[in-house]
Amino acid sequence: MHVTSWYPEIPGLSRLPLRCAEAVEHADELRARLDADGVAHLEFDGLLTTDQFVALARRLGDPQPETAAEVARFVDGGVVLNLAPALEWSTDRAFEPFSWSAVRLHTEGSARPRRRQPRYVMLHCVEPGSPTTGDQTVLVSMADVRERLTDEQMGVLSAVRLDDVDDASPLAPAVTPPIFCFRDFGADEIQWVCTRSETDPEDVAQAIVDLAFAMYTAPCFGVHWARHALVVVDNYRFFHGRTRGAGAHRHLRRIRVGQPAVPSAGNSSSSTSATPSSSWDSRVR
Repeated sequence: MHVTSWYPEIPGLSRLPLRCAEAVEHADELRARLDADGVAHLEFDGLLTTDQFVALARRLGDPQPETAAEVARFVDGGVVLNLAPALEWSTDRAFEPFSWSAVRLHTEGSARPRRRQPRYVMLHCVEPGSPTTGDQTVLVSMADVRERLTDEQMGVLSAVRLDDVDDASPLAPAVTPPIFCFRDFGADEIQWVCTRSETDPEDVAQAIVDLAFAMYTAPCFGVHWARHALVVVDNYRFFHGRTRGAGAHRHLRRIRVGQPAVPSAGNSSSSTSATPSSSWDSRVR
């Protein structure tokens, strides 16, 4: 189903008007807003240059290089990824961000060890698209997802990681406040490894389905884009995704910003798969 209007903004989230030339000077205030809310929304008087964008990112941490060969043509300065519909539709997750297709909810870098996952995702708007055509950045709080899961489910998820990635993070590392390292794979089968040999594989599969269900029943908020806005999202506090778009060109520029994080847990002992059910198709396709 196609969404005909944007999701509401996070209640109480304020916008900070800034001049491009003064962007780096406000890095401490930006970080303070991220610490308080997990999301910061800045309104610039123009489009940040690549150098200005990267300089601001460096004040938050280490801009992570975009090294995948398939996205090289969309990259500026080694770290800035242009997200615009160069393709009409794509069933390949690697190209979904460059099409009109929906991007399902996920943690950025979910398959990586936590120390290599971005802490922040910076999105700078070149063209905002339209509230009536979908193509909206959406956010779901990990704290709201945690409230929908039992301690038992969290215990199972804390011992599960993706099977095809060495040293991947658990889906729900045992930390407070809660952090999830998960991507909705839709109807695709998920290969996983559980580090607790006593856990029934059916319980693992059900916990993954329950996590996906919790993501899509938790409150969903959206970014109301305006030209030249910059939105920074704490990847440890929010899942993010994008609704299906049509008809209006939207162009965002993205930098992933990393910083040291807690190493991932232990070795594997058993393996199977699960296909989580998801209401994403019914909400945004």
